[in-house]
Amino acid sequence: LEDAEQKEKYFQAFGKIFAASADKTLASYGRKIGSSPSAKPSDLVGKSLELEGETELGVALDWKSYRGKVVLIDFWATWCGPCLREMPHVRALHKRLEKQGFTVLAINLDRNQEDLDTFLKENDLPWTNLVAEGAREAATRYGVRAIPTMIVVDQQGKVAAVSHRVADLTGTIEKLVKKPAGK
Repeated sequence: LEDAEQKEKYFQAFGKIFAASADKTLASYGRKIGSSPSAKPSDLVGKSLELEGETELGVALDWKSYRGKVVLIDFWATWCGPCLREMPHVRALHKRLEKQGFTVLAINLDRNQEDLDTFLKENDLPWTNLVAEGAREAATRYGVRAIPTMIVVDQQGKVAAVSHRVADLTGTIEKLVKKPAGK
């Protein structure tokens, strides 16, 4: 849904239904999606984005090393069908524009690291995944309640656009990679 007001109504309604579940995991999820986010992804445009935490390789993310590049931040999980359907489009864009200063940083929201490890063994992704607590903190901080959520960050580290589909962001990304860093 593109209508933010209608989308919020659905989140509230589903949140109440799920929160009443006897299943603890579903009830917890219901409370999460039913609560009002501290930030909405659409409110992020023009603001700096900061990330920290551990990557899937077990090392600290070096967010500063992404400065000067156009970055697609992709919030996703291995169990998310829409995320997996977007992945070939993200991969194609990455392949086409990586030599022009474009890269992807995935924020993996799987609760179980083994699920991601298995996925990565079967699907060689050419980008880094932020995982575990750092990924969950980023999702909370930036108001991500549905995935996939994709955020374009410009060369200066500011959010340029937000969407749930890479096709909606491709034009912005193409314009940014053509602009010299610092402009």
